[in-house]
Amino acid sequence: MVEMKRYAMGLTFMISRATRNTNQHVTMTATDNNIIKKLRSALKSDNRDRIKKCIKKLGANSTAAQTMLEACYYLLKEGKGEQEQALKLLKRGFALKPEYAEKAQSLVFELKLRSNEQLAFDILQLGLAHAPDSLLLNNELGLLYSEHEKFEEAEKVYLGTLEKLGGRFEILVNLSDLYLKMNRFHDGIACSQLTIECNPESELGYFNLGAILQMSGNFAESVKYFEKAYQLSPGNPEVLLNLGLLYLKAGRFKEGWACLEKRWQTTKYATDMNIPLPLWRGEPLEGKGILVWSEQGLGDHIMYAGLFQKIIDRGGRLSLISSDRLKNLFCNSFPIVNYFEYKEDNKQLDISGNFTYQMPMGSLGVHLIHSFDDFGDGSAYLKADPQLIEYYSQQLRERFAGKKLIGFTWRGGLSHTRKYARDTGLEIWQPIIAHPDYQLINLQYGATEEEKQTIANMGGFNPELDCMNDIDGLAAMLCALDLLVSADNSTVHLAGALGVPVWNIVPFSSDWRWFFEEEKSYWYASMRLFHQQKLNEWKGCFDNIYQALQIHPT
Repeated sequence: MVEMKRYAMGLTFMISRATRNTNQHVTMTATDNNIIKKLRSALKSDNRDRIKKCIKKLGANSTAAQTMLEACYYLLKEGKGEQEQALKLLKRGFALKPEYAEKAQSLVFELKLRSNEQLAFDILQLGLAHAPDSLLLNNELGLLYSEHEKFEEAEKVYLGTLEKLGGRFEILVNLSDLYLKMNRFHDGIACSQLTIECNPESELGYFNLGAILQMSGNFAESVKYFEKAYQLSPGNPEVLLNLGLLYLKAGRFKEGWACLEKRWQTTKYATDMNIPLPLWRGEPLEGKGILVWSEQGLGDHIMYAGLFQKIIDRGGRLSLISSDRLKNLFCNSFPIVNYFEYKEDNKQLDISGNFTYQMPMGSLGVHLIHSFDDFGDGSAYLKADPQLIEYYSQQLRERFAGKKLIGFTWRGGLSHTRKYARDTGLEIWQPIIAHPDYQLINLQYGATEEEKQTIANMGGFNPELDCMNDIDGLAAMLCALDLLVSADNSTVHLAGALGVPVWNIVPFSSDWRWFFEEEKSYWYASMRLFHQQKLNEWKGCFDNIYQALQIHPT
């Protein structure tokens, strides 16, 4: 799946960052300078008593805002458990010099504190207390909320800033990106149009408008705006990435794959593999070793594994770098020479073996898929553990004798991979769950305890299975079922690769990999597509599913 964590669907505009200047061009007294030096030494040695003494001396002797901010910076960067003290110093520094308030944004950005939502929020709020109309701080706060999927809070910040400061280009760009994540395409289109009015020479407004039109199903108009963005910013890889996905969806494979190869020029697809081998460019593979490595989401790994046999049929000796979750499944399904488990925190894997070439999974299509005929018959290519299949099959058949066993999931993706568009909600499943002939089995990864309880109350079953991490168990469970009905996520790829009958529920503007087909999947012969009929409304889609299951909701 070329969602690539994901392809740019609304390029987030980062206001020009104020560099950290809490210790640049700052004149401190000799006493303050000495205390800061001692503080850093104490932090490096993690000497709690010394740290406390330094902070106490700062409080007693210093009245310089610069010194307070400098100490705050090092407490946050090098200290352990010193956040409370750092915030106190920051608050005092801003009180001494309110004009320094925007340095709160520098701290959050440079120290990469957005992942620590509460700390980042506290710092920004301290700055906003002294500079409530700051474009820099309000923008940073909106980005913080958006990245933590607090979309309503982010919208309030952006709209409030626009009300106070007028139609600011920077805020409008981020607001249109936010509406895209929220699946509010009409608002996003209007916001992007305002962005273009504010700055008609910037590619960002055209890019966001193209992305929103793409997701709302208006592909022809989308291409026009992406091309305009590309005209204003020639060579922009984010634009080419989106154009590539549109080309692929239309079956223009040569152009599509070429554009997708630009993904390495974006921050979203930077890799730590650093493999010292030449890239495979379609050369003969007879007797040669090729090291294929994963780079995208789990569903992508599974989908592109359908191309492994083409490598093997060309005489290539296949080795893989992929998730440890897929090791057993892949090694039991293909004659893999070496399997290296990839973890995101690896800077460089210790790879040994006889290899001629290396290739990222998402680039296999460049040389292996030139037309729809190259997909083959879509037959199963993964094999689950037979003993586990037998175990789950026996357990479920005994527990739900006489019922048709249907696995289900109701959402997929993250905020940057169209989570809102791929979430059907649970209520619409009620007629299927309540039907006496069917037993629905929850296979949703990341399901909350509250959601599990709701399913149980509706008559569904929650198996003791970690659907996120136990892929061997999930594969065997799928093979024990009669059918999977699921939102578009990695589980549908797993079912299709196993040859399990799967009904894939795709949003109104489906992903490129499903092309423009009504029901057929070129990747998986066992898959049937059910398309959302109307933007942001699942009723028509589920009416078709009910009809296929011969269910007549009252």
